Amino acid sequence: MNDENREDETEQGEKTIEPHEDVKLELKPLSQNSFAAFWQRLYRAWLGVWYGFTAKHEKAGKIIYLIVFFLAFSIGVTIWQYIVMAFLPLAFESMNNGAFGWTPFELLGEGCTLIGDERGLGYFIAYEIAVFTAQCINFPLQRNITYRSHGNPWFQAMWYFIAWVIISFICGALWGLCHCVCDYWGLHNFIQAIIETIITGIISMIVFFFIFLLIFPNVDKFEKAKKEKLEKKRAALDADSENRRKQAACEKAGLVAIKAEETRRVFYAEGEIRNLKSLAEAKIATYYSLEREFKQIESGEKKQSEKKPVTAETVEKARREAVEAVIKRDRGVPFQQAILDEIKAAREARASESAGH
Repeated sequence: MNDENREDETEQGEKTIEPHEDVKLELKPLSQNSFAAFWQRLYRAWLGVWYGFTAKHEKAGKIIYLIVFFLAFSIGVTIWQYIVMAFLPLAFESMNNGAFGWTPFELLGEGCTLIGDERGLGYFIAYEIAVFTAQCINFPLQRNITYRSHGNPWFQAMWYFIAWVIISFICGALWGLCHCVCDYWGLHNFIQAIIETIITGIISMIVFFFIFLLIFPNVDKFEKAKKEKLEKKRAALDADSENRRKQAACEKAGLVAIKAEETRRVFYAEGEIRNLKSLAEAKIATYYSLEREFKQIESGEKKQSEKKPVTAETVEKARREAVEAVIKRDRGVPFQQAILDEIKAAREARASESAGH
């Protein structure tokens, strides 16, 4: 049902418009800096490929997007953690007065600690700071970009912190054992730092992946769960309609279900706006690029490509696709924005009513 509602809203934003020959294909100007302009061109070309793919394979596009950004941010903060650990331990070097931690023991003739650091308190503090700052970077990136969550940030941050504590214990114990082996083999501190970073990074990615599924739920499933809960509350109220406690519970569940539906609609409306704008920009850029190349071929400035020849038909096809994308954008973006404005007004009205009480 949610998918049907979403498709209806998308289709209503696209229909009733026929292609026009006089549609203006306006492209945002590139940066005056040649280096920046080069990357802007690559980005536009990539957008055309990506949004063309997602238009045909929506589910596959979502999965690829999720995996790519999850791994990119996870690897990025792991690199950050390694960089911090390359220098920060020097700031706490005076605190390294012997092994610090829980359960000191020997393995392969080397001293080990499961929770702590055999090298001292200074190393332990530096390591925890490195990991904590890495997660402070990772959380907002994963929440706002990878999962584009609209849930309660405090609830999500709480679970994220709990996950970080769990990861710290697991990594601390595992590294305590690995550190003994590394010392036994006589590995340099530089190599040990890389191994420690890899261990922490892999475990963090595994644990956080499942934590993210919990704290950043799919908006469709989230709405469905809240509406099912509302139906149960209504059924309980029907069986005892005079029970004020059940009436209050039903009203609360109804409000939660409304908010869940709004969250879903906002999520898809914002996504549709991004898609429409980006696809139009990419299609326009492709058309102008092909048109410029075709003129260069006609004038003899450039040779025709045998693998991908640029002809008048190729340019015209690109122009039609650009016009179609612009028409969909110009019709769809205001429609989706109207949905966002409607939901914003409803939320403000509820907030005003709540303040009045």
